[in-house]
Amino acid sequence: MTRDTKNDIIIWLRKDKRLAAFRLLGVGFFIGFCILGGVLGGVWLDGRFGAGPVFTLVGLLLGLVLASGGVYRMLIPLLRNRDDEEEK
Repeated sequence: MTRDTKNDIIIWLRKDKRLAAFRLLGVGFFIGFCILGGVLGGVWLDGRFGAGPVFTLVGLLLGLVLASGGVYRMLIPLLRNRDDEEEK
């Protein structure tokens, strides 16, 4: 995707508030799925290996790391473009 295409998408998101709301809703679901997936995977591994809460905690941490990295990748283009417009 070229920079012009990304800018067009960002402008389109800003013009349509409903689309921006759905994008943020998608970010929320992404966070929930990452954390829930990590915890459920950890609980399953704990049950399978009898390791106590070790895998659950590791899954939780992994889910948090994945969620924060994904949110950063999803939202940083919007924030960078907004800062560029404010400087003009």
